[in-house]
Amino acid sequence: ADRVRWTGIVGKYFTLVVVPDETDYTITYDARSDPDIERRTALFFSRPSITSAAETDVYRIYAGPKQNRELKSYNDPNLKSTDWLRLDQTVRTAAIIRWLANVVRFMLDTFYRLIPNYGVAIILLTLVIKILFFPLTRKSSESTKRMAQLQPQIEELRNKFKGKPERLNQATMELYKREKVNPIGGCLPMLLQMPIFFALYTVLMEHFDLRGAAFIVPWISDLSAPERFLPLGFELPLLGWSDLRLLPFLMLGTTFLQTKIMPTAQTGSANQMRMITYAMPVVFFFILYNLASGLVLYWTVQNILTVVQQLYINSQRDDRGGPSSKSALVNKKRPT
Repeated sequence: ADRVRWTGIVGKYFTLVVVPDETDYTITYDARSDPDIERRTALFFSRPSITSAAETDVYRIYAGPKQNRELKSYNDPNLKSTDWLRLDQTVRTAAIIRWLANVVRFMLDTFYRLIPNYGVAIILLTLVIKILFFPLTRKSSESTKRMAQLQPQIEELRNKFKGKPERLNQATMELYKREKVNPIGGCLPMLLQMPIFFALYTVLMEHFDLRGAAFIVPWISDLSAPERFLPLGFELPLLGWSDLRLLPFLMLGTTFLQTKIMPTAQTGSANQMRMITYAMPVVFFFILYNLASGLVLYWTVQNILTVVQQLYINSQRDDRGGPSSKSALVNKKRPT
């Protein structure tokens, strides 16, 4: 087998890398628990039997921040790239969002240089994302509104082709095509922003500079850790919570507010979707309750900006007389 060039132990913000010499060592990893240590991982090198009078074992060790710029500095520019140590591989990010996580990290660091507060940097990042997605959000809102206007015709098609699902699907798609409506258009902004959410999660979990980064002291003193608004002094049964956190409740409230002002179709299926929409914030509330406060801050600010955007879109629609009045007129004139 090929000789191991280096091995190591990777933590959240720090990493330990050992570069052995040419000896054919046996490497052992030990993750057995220790009552005196909260989290323990050990690394052992065992050498072959010594056949000479003396042997010298040489190791090079890196113990420090898990930062690309630090780890890449150990790549020797005089060597071929295939001979580099590539210690930066210890910074593991899913390949599918690695590039996006790098973009998010760059933007956060850029905003931090302007205003040295990573909480403000997260807010500015959220604002930039909402501005970039605003044209899509507007189209999504219009698409949802148009879908609501088409519900009477869709109900007619369901009655007409009852028991004929293939014919119903065909007729429904023809209706969408004729009216130039995308049935999934209303979901696109959320679907496209989910990768950004996961990229930010990756950055908050791994970006060394966010370690201990405060936003509003003493409320949010570490954006990479859960916020502690009010220690309870005891553990809640079933939930296991020992701290009352304010941010998750703000996120829950703003999500409900966002759901309330978003346009929806008033049909049986739409009512089911509305129930799901109201259930999802509760699910996310419990998921995010004990995660990094920076992630909850991002989600909360995004909700607030979405509410502002939707109110603006609704006001523009009202000022123009609304597309619904025009569509209703067209629908009246179309023969059944």
